[in-house]
Amino acid sequence: MHKIAHRAFQVFAAFTLCATFMGACAGTPVVPLKREEIDGAKYKLVVIAGRLDQRVVQFRKRGGGYIGVLVTKGKFLQELVGIADNMEMFKISPVEGVENVYQGVFVSYQGDGTRTEAEVRVSFFKDSFSWDLESANWERVKE
Repeated sequence: MHKIAHRAFQVFAAFTLCATFMGACAGTPVVPLKREEIDGAKYKLVVIAGRLDQRVVQFRKRGGGYIGVLVTKGKFLQELVGIADNMEMFKISPVEGVENVYQGVFVSYQGDGTRTEAEVRVSFFKDSFSWDLESANWERVKE
């Protein structure tokens, strides 16, 4: 009986969600997102994979894209030897035809001193950004 009630709830929830979405789309004009200005913006990595970090990266315009430069090391990078301020951690360019989405390279530093580069896709929205590498919480630093 419990499984039947649970399944009925799932069907009802899906129907309600679809009806709400379709009604909202029919009556509301589509407004394009405003491009988030990230030149000069600083973002703090608050939490990554369940651990507090606090590193801060500042994005700077370079050519047709942006570089993300480390301005505060945070808890993890502070413990590594050879990590200097102003190291480039992101090299990203806008994705054609998609507002506030960028792709490029993220430079990661490991506890043993190795450095790896990974392709990254970054989406900015208001006072935060997300990426496709792992679970992380990046928040814009208010100055």
